[in-house]
Parts: sequence; C-alpha cells; structure tokens
Amino acid sequence: MLVLAGGVLAIGTPVGAGTALYGFVDERGVLHLTNVPSDRRYTRISALRSLATRSSADRVSPASIDRFSAISAYDDLIERASRRHRVPAALVKAVIHAES
Repeated sequence: MLVLAGGVLAIGTPVGAGTALYGFVDERGVLHLTNVPSDRRYTRISALRSLATRSSADRVSPASIDRFSAISAYDDLIERASRRHRVPAALVKAVIHAES
C-alpha cells in the first residue's frame, strides 16, 4: 500500500506547465514516476500537462470532476495497482482527484 500511496501522491502533486512527467510499472508492480527519465522503460505521461495548467478554482468545480473522470490515461496503472494492493480502483481515483 505504501508504494501505491506514493504513486498517488506523486500523480496528485502539482506539475508546472512546462514539466514533463514519465512513468512505468516494473516487473514487481512498483510504479516509478520522474521528470528526468533514466531508464528506457519510462514513457511520457502527457495527460498531466492539461491538468497542471488549470486554475485551482477550475480543478474543484463540478465540471472539472466530469473532465477528470473522463481522462483514462491512468486507468491501466490504477487498475493494476488497485488489484495488487487489494483496494478499489474508484478509491484510488478519488484520492488522486482529492489531492489534485
């Protein structure tokens, strides 16, 4: 659960508009996130750019909740992590949204 929580917090952390985020899940199911990829397994996670450039007021509006739930860029990562740590994927998404 600690690895999952770290991944959720990292995804929920504000990212500057010009900052790229890269990630991968290793063979043990550990989610790795960075802004400076040092391994060929990292792939760019581009969905954060649009989330990071929103104002705080927009992020907490009901309309932003609908937009956030429509973003599926992380669904595969969330599903794998939720199965591995035996927590509902919806809970992980809710924490990500709350921390964003």
